[in-house]
Amino acid sequence: MPDHDSLLCNIVGTQLFAQLPKKYAAHDYKIGDTDWAAVFEIKGARITLTQKSPAYIRKLIEYLVSEPLINYELSIKKIGIYQNLFKILIKTDKNFTNRDLNEIFKPYINGQEIKKHFPEGKFVFIRYYENIEDLIKSLLLYEDRIQRVIYFKSLAQAIVYSENGSVGLLVGEKGKNLITAKKILQSLVGNIDIKIKSLQ
Repeated sequence: MPDHDSLLCNIVGTQLFAQLPKKYAAHDYKIGDTDWAAVFEIKGARITLTQKSPAYIRKLIEYLVSEPLINYELSIKKIGIYQNLFKILIKTDKNFTNRDLNEIFKPYINGQEIKKHFPEGKFVFIRYYENIEDLIKSLLLYEDRIQRVIYFKSLAQAIVYSENGSVGLLVGEKGKNLITAKKILQSLVGNIDIKIKSLQ
């Protein structure tokens, strides 16, 4: 421990040492543990690692679910993360629904390797659509509860009309479902204000 809030790590196969700040670490470590991390910053001889950057998390998930990605000719378009919810946007030329994609990845998400790296993580796989209205519907997960999506490009706004009693479900616990949908949309097309309304 080089200081009170960082772990001192040897980069395997080299003589180099790096610091993994506890705020960038995925979990607690003890002497002798090994794991993966990405280089966050290099300042002179000081190397700082991270296990929390979006690029690192994406590469790790791609590695852990590489078998179904290859077998079904799928690719990860984007990942939206908020607290312990991971929304993984999947690009495919096949006629897969969100339900199909989650069934394909289910054995891997329940495996030991994913649990090791993301012990509290909840993973949801979502089909990517070019059409913004279809994409918003897909990102909000409960497509069967959504009656219609209207997107106003000039206003950067979308209105989602849901079944009665489904607004809370679409927003999600503490807003997680809506927040992760907006994060993914922001990285693809920019900020879109999403309003969810109940059909009377």
